[in-house]
Amino acid sequence: MPFKFNFSTPSDDTIDDEAHGEHADNFVSDDDDTKALPSQEISRNPEQNVSDMSTIEHNICGAVFRVIRQQDVNDSSSALQVTADSDLVPGVYEGGLKIWECGVDLAEFLINHNIDCKGLRVLELGCGAGLPGLTAMHKEAAEVHFQDYNPEVVENITIPNVALNQCSHCKCRFFSGDWSSLPSTICTEDEAKRYDMILTAETIYNTRNYSKLHQAFQHLLKQSGTIYLAAKSTYFGVGGGTRLFETFLKRGNVFTSQVCLEIQAGVPREILKVTRQTS
Repeated sequence: MPFKFNFSTPSDDTIDDEAHGEHADNFVSDDDDTKALPSQEISRNPEQNVSDMSTIEHNICGAVFRVIRQQDVNDSSSALQVTADSDLVPGVYEGGLKIWECGVDLAEFLINHNIDCKGLRVLELGCGAGLPGLTAMHKEAAEVHFQDYNPEVVENITIPNVALNQCSHCKCRFFSGDWSSLPSTICTEDEAKRYDMILTAETIYNTRNYSKLHQAFQHLLKQSGTIYLAAKSTYFGVGGGTRLFETFLKRGNVFTSQVCLEIQAGVPREILKVTRQTS
């Protein structure tokens, strides 16, 4: 059984019915950032010894990555109070302990479709275990930066996974917190500090976060950059999905999107390629 954070689940009245996909023309934006975790950069702990942690291997199209077992995180970190109550609690815990299937889809897509990462500056948003970012490292990205909402996830999952699979040619940085304050933390006013590629998986399940994600894309992506987004077509019970997000992008009139890959399953999954509109 997968481990989860021990947080209470919000009542149904905290989630707007219109955000559940019943009315695709309505989007509710969560503009109250006072309760959101502030964005911060997280440094590696030099005393953290990943060699003592139990790991499992993920074979992504022939590229083998070692990742920390969730059980080991539970045993080693008092900061992670885990239970089997829920996979995520919006705005509190965003699911970073679990390796979600769309993260694997995106990592496989980068390899199977020969997506060129060599020499690029790459950001993975909502990284969790960081499989897409690790794949970009494997594909010779010059820099890969990882972001997850919860600092405990970055400290106890993401950073150890990068250490286990580190490539000497790749520079890595780590961030936690809400997307709304991430651009100012990274200081992306300078185009050169923005990213050639943004990777993100399973991050559009909650329509309340679409505005924040869209603004992060605007501030963090270079003018000529590319976003690869992996998600389910519909997230039942929470409202988001690829069609709704594409509708949101069209309304913003900043980005254009196309479906790069469709994966047939009980709930279909897709990978979108998102770029800036050209005049």
